[in-house]
Amino acid sequence: MKWILNALFSLGLILLLGLEFYPPLGNALHPENPPIKLEGQYSEETINTFLDHGFGAENNRNGSVARKWEKDIRVKIYGAPDAGDRQFLKAKIELLDTLTGPTRISLLDDDQENANMHIHSIPRKQFAEILPQYRSSQSRPTFFWCNWDNWSGSSAIYKSTILVDQDLPTDIKHNQLLRLLVRNIGLTELSLKKEQSVFTETTRTDYSPLDKSLVQLLYEKNFLCGTYEKQAREQLAKAVANALPKENETSPDEKQ
Repeated sequence: MKWILNALFSLGLILLLGLEFYPPLGNALHPENPPIKLEGQYSEETINTFLDHGFGAENNRNGSVARKWEKDIRVKIYGAPDAGDRQFLKAKIELLDTLTGPTRISLLDDDQENANMHIHSIPRKQFAEILPQYRSSQSRPTFFWCNWDNWSGSSAIYKSTILVDQDLPTDIKHNQLLRLLVRNIGLTELSLKKEQSVFTETTRTDYSPLDKSLVQLLYEKNFLCGTYEKQAREQLAKAVANALPKENETSPDEKQ
C-alpha cells in the first residue's frame, strides 16, 4: 500500500513540474477560452450584470453554469386566469420570443397537451398539490421548480412549473409573472441591485431595456448552455472592451 501512495505522490509531483516548466502541457489541460462572437451589441452594464446574474442559482456561486432551454418552450396556463392575465402573458411571451435566438417560446391553446412550461394561476392553498416541493409554512405567493439536464453536462432546462396566487393584486401578479418567466428561462434574480428591472421595481409590468438585453445575451447562439461563470468571464472580456455606450445599445434582428 505504501509503494502505491509513493507512486501517486511521484506522479503528482511530475505533473506539477510539467505544468510549471512545460507550458504546452498546461495549455492542453487548461485551454484558453476564445472570445465569443456575439450577434447583438451590448453595453458594458449589460455584460457585467449578466456575469453577475446569468449563472446557476443565486446564493450558490460554486461551479455555477449558464442554463437555458435548447428546445422550443411551449407554455400552457392552468387554473382560472382572467382574460386580462392571459392576454398579458401572451403579449410578454411574444416579446420574449423575439429575444431568445433560435429557441422559440409560445403560448399554447387550451386543447394542446405538449407543454413543457406549466403556469398555474390558482389559490395558494393548492400549491403543494401541484409541486410537493412547496411547503405551506413558507406562505409564498409564488413558487417555481425548474428541471435541467445534470447528466449530459449541458445543463439545458427541459421543464418548468410556475405557481402564482390567483388572488394577488393585478399589478403585483403581473410583475411576478414577468419575474418568473425570466427566471424559468435561465436568469437569476437581480438581488441587491439598483438597475431598472422587473426584479427591482415590484410593480413594474413590462421588461426594462436591461431585462431584455440580459435575455438576449443569454440566448446568443454562440454562448453555450453549460458554460461556467469563469469561462464566460474570459470569453466575454473582449465584448466588455468593445461594449457600446448604454444609450447606443442595439439588438440582433428579431426572428422571422
